[in-house]
Amino acid sequence: MSDQNDAATGAGDRGATVLGELIEATRAAVTAVLDEQKEHAADRVASVGEAVRRAGQTLDAAATPMMAETLAEAAGRIDAFSDVIRERSWGELAAEVADFARRRPTIFVAGAVALGFLGGRLLSGGPVRRGFAPPEPVASTPELAGLPPGSDGSVAAGFDAARSVARGAK
Repeated sequence: MSDQNDAATGAGDRGATVLGELIEATRAAVTAVLDEQKEHAADRVASVGEAVRRAGQTLDAAATPMMAETLAEAAGRIDAFSDVIRERSWGELAAEVADFARRRPTIFVAGAVALGFLGGRLLSGGPVRRGFAPPEPVASTPELAGLPPGSDGSVAAGFDAARSVARGAK
């Protein structure tokens, strides 16, 4: 009986070891994917910073130094944010976001909404459609409108067609 208990215990230990290894491999794979996504996000943020910097340089050349200075400062802050994304772990970033949400909930919600709209726009992949779809074409001939052949399509012709249908039904 003790041999069976020892075998069951050994099988349970091996199963726990395999399960632990599987969990660790899954965790490593998820972490690698998240780190890759974090790098992509940091690259995108850095490209926004570069675009703002170039816009500021263009304005500087156009003799608007105050706006150019403001854009240069904004570009620096965007670059710093990009560096923060690259250097910190996901856990640290999540803790900072949670802390900010506790301290300034209104700004956090407004930023989340803005990011949601921006993300939806970027992920949609197509242009934003404005306005409504064009109206359906109307019938171009009396026959298509359901009037009898030879009718001119006027209101009077419609009444005449209705009268003739009503007489035929009697």
